[in-house]
Amino acid sequence: MELSERKKQILKAIVDDYVQTAEPVGSKAVALRLSANVSSATVRNEMAELEKLGYTFASAELEMVPSTYTKLDDEETAVKMQKMLDMFEDNDDIQNVWHNWDD
Repeated sequence: MELSERKKQILKAIVDDYVQTAEPVGSKAVALRLSANVSSATVRNEMAELEKLGYTFASAELEMVPSTYTKLDDEETAVKMQKMLDMFEDNDDIQNVWHNWDD
């Protein structure tokens, strides 16, 4: 079966991003990269169809990308933030931790 143009674009974006970063590629990043107006949900649906066609994706992790970042200029505040993030990471009930702290 021949792939649709959209599936080809999505597959190319995933491969290109992965080769460039060696990091998991999120559906939102793919949607933002494509010139067509495609949502991250559409990317996930197309990836599911690609998997049915035999393509394998090693990871489909959720990627949270903040729209704004916060700079912590005060050393004391930065230490407190890092301590809080470490506490979240150590908590077994918390699966993932994201922040908008500009390192």
